[in-house]
Amino acid sequence: MKTEFDFREDIDVKWITHPNWFFKISKFLLPLLLHQFVPKSYFLHEFPENENLENFVLKPLFSFAGSGVNLNPTKEITDAIEDKENYILQRKVNYEPILKILTENFRKQKSVCCIFGAKMTNALFYWKILEE
Repeated sequence: MKTEFDFREDIDVKWITHPNWFFKISKFLLPLLLHQFVPKSYFLHEFPENENLENFVLKPLFSFAGSGVNLNPTKEITDAIEDKENYILQRKVNYEPILKILTENFRKQKSVCCIFGAKMTNALFYWKILEE
């Protein structure tokens, strides 16, 4: 498929999610889901003192596509937030290294971008591997 851009170039784009996605699965549910395959999460205003903050990621409840996520929150950052009920702390997920490139282990985040042609007869798929 011919496009007006090349994924190998540095282009100025924004990731846009469909607004209906928010209503199907929301970060608001995470602290309520208790299962071995759901990362332990707390509402910020309910975060227990016996937990270690460096093991958690801070996420605003009502944001899209990762905006506002803090991968390394500190007590100073969380204390400065006025509307703590609108944030969660989610336990960091340890992604296993699956690729060994040179002498470094890499962890992978798979992002998929699907671009369909005008008649939706052909599609371009792009997989992105993020380095840790």
